[in-house]
Amino acid sequence: MNEPRNGALRRVAWSELFPWLIIARCFRIAIQFRLLLAGALGTVLTLAGWSALALAFLGQRDLPETLGAPGPCPWLAAAAAIPEAYARPTPKTASEPAEAAARDALPGPREPGARTGWAVASGSLVAPLGWAWDQVARPFRQMFAADVGFGDFVFFLCCGLWALAVWSFFGGMINRAAVYELATRERLGLGAVVRFALGKWGAYAWAPLVPLLGIFVASLPVMVLGLFLRVSLGVVLAALVWPLALLAGFLLALLAIGLLFGWPLLWSGVSSEGTDTYDAIGRAYSYTYQRPLHYLFYAAVAFAIGTLGWVAVSWFFAAIVRMTYWAASWGAGLDAVARVATPGEAGGVAALGAGLVRFWTQCVRLLGAGFLASYFWSAAAAVYLLLRRHVDATEMDEVFVAEEPSQLPAPLPEIKTDSAGAPVLDPKPEDQE
Repeated sequence: MNEPRNGALRRVAWSELFPWLIIARCFRIAIQFRLLLAGALGTVLTLAGWSALALAFLGQRDLPETLGAPGPCPWLAAAAAIPEAYARPTPKTASEPAEAAARDALPGPREPGARTGWAVASGSLVAPLGWAWDQVARPFRQMFAADVGFGDFVFFLCCGLWALAVWSFFGGMINRAAVYELATRERLGLGAVVRFALGKWGAYAWAPLVPLLGIFVASLPVMVLGLFLRVSLGVVLAALVWPLALLAGFLLALLAIGLLFGWPLLWSGVSSEGTDTYDAIGRAYSYTYQRPLHYLFYAAVAFAIGTLGWVAVSWFFAAIVRMTYWAASWGAGLDAVARVATPGEAGGVAALGAGLVRFWTQCVRLLGAGFLASYFWSAAAAVYLLLRRHVDATEMDEVFVAEEPSQLPAPLPEIKTDSAGAPVLDPKPEDQE
């Protein structure tokens, strides 16, 4: 019987047996400070643009419920994803317990008016993927609602284009950084990430717009056919060519479903291959329709890991705020901390300082909320690499690497000749000393 050499067993390559374990690395990538900051800035800019469009189109500062943002302040709406918990003074009379309980810890999620609309502050488990997904997809989905008029259609289109413009840069940054680190296990510099996102901004932005334009172009013949349905004789004529309308509907469904589920892969196609818009579109649709069950499984794994990660991140940043208030309360007292932490409670000169304290607190909470976007775009990169491996048989460590501009070599010294015609070189300055 053969005995193992030196009692050693062969090492198990878990990454080869279960390649989807690469998704677990997305959490470590997503919590990088620069990616959290990119996710936070992208979120604030998206909400700020939507608020400005709502004011311009609807004459009000609050966004409609269909965009899920009832709060008028984009900064606070994004930061509300992280609960702001701090100790409250103990009620001094018997008539205060009910009121104090309503103002107890975690005031952000429990107050109806502080709801963010993306099911984040309420602790929904779909937050890690659904929240970032909706920032780009929801305005475009609302365009296809049956009861949307022309004015609302233009409003949602502008909201979608604004979100697309914002995330074509910030989402591209996060996605490119994640793709490179997942494939090479090396961290790409911030300057290289920014340059890549700026250089490929047009490809990122046009990737979902081209299929969307294709949907509208394919809809035009059916729209014209719909005019015949207004009169009785026209209904008969339309019925004769209705099979062609159903064929157009098949094409519309193919484009719409592929875009709805495959648009996160568009960014990853540009980030991984460094290619143009049309190649990214072809890859995204191919991977979505050729491996739908794989896609569903990888999305479920990303959802599970993202949920656990969001629980850890949200409560870690909430603990930063709570422990800061707790430590300050030992010196100032609970009443003073409550006045500083509650808007409108402090007066006079203290109001300026209290506002600055709340500003820095919101910065910390907003940075934590950036995890929702950074994890989404990181997970999209991992899913793309896995699907590409199944469909194209491309190894996951093969990604586009931009060539950095190389420095030109120093010019050769000028060759001179002496009196005898022999070549000589000018002496170096240090040789003359």
